[in-house]
Amino acid sequence: AATDPNAPIQCGVATHTDGGMLFIEGVVLSKSNLTGSYQFQLNSSSGGGTNSISQGGNFSATAQQVTTLGQVSINAGSRYSLDFTLQANGQKLDCNQTFDWRY
Repeated sequence: AATDPNAPIQCGVATHTDGGMLFIEGVVLSKSNLTGSYQFQLNSSSGGGTNSISQGGNFSATAQQVTTLGQVSINAGSRYSLDFTLQANGQKLDCNQTFDWRY
């Protein structure tokens, strides 16, 4: 899994709520310096309608430091679906798992 603490690259989704908002971050942690690309796509819906957010691009991450790659905030009561993936070291990683590192 992408959040296996023994894996050379760990990635996932960190969330927290504050003031009625849900904050969602895509994060990566690598045992060595890392470069690659990412895609962070979120679809949400609530009483106020629907929303689609797409972020992505190239990234570089310093070894042993958590790096935020995508970040959004939505109403805490919203339903959402998220697709967060990384391409690095010749592999594609599914990073949709929970990654509880800060909150």
